[in-house]
Amino acid sequence: MSRATASREPSSEAAAERPEPKGREQVRISPRAAWLLIALCAWTLYVWITRIVIIAGQDNSAGFVVVHVTLAVISIAFGLAAGWIGWKALPERRSTEERARESAGRP
Repeated sequence: MSRATASREPSSEAAAERPEPKGREQVRISPRAAWLLIALCAWTLYVWITRIVIIAGQDNSAGFVVVHVTLAVISIAFGLAAGWIGWKALPERRSTEERARESAGRP
């Protein structure tokens, strides 16, 4: 083993002090924050779908249309992701899913 490699490897003492990596931990989101994420999703969908309909009815350059459709697709994707996170975090959905898991015998 070369000197450069040996200096980059952690010592056994340092490795013993480090905590073990954990699996995927679930973060709890308050119902208020969950509804805020769902509202963000709805607002994003409303704004961009309305904007695309307006753009479709106008005579704009191809570059303008391409840029705005690209922005719309990206924004809608982020909005849907936020809405999905909010939907999954709602307390009533969480309790329903936990009950379904318990009845199926899964942890």
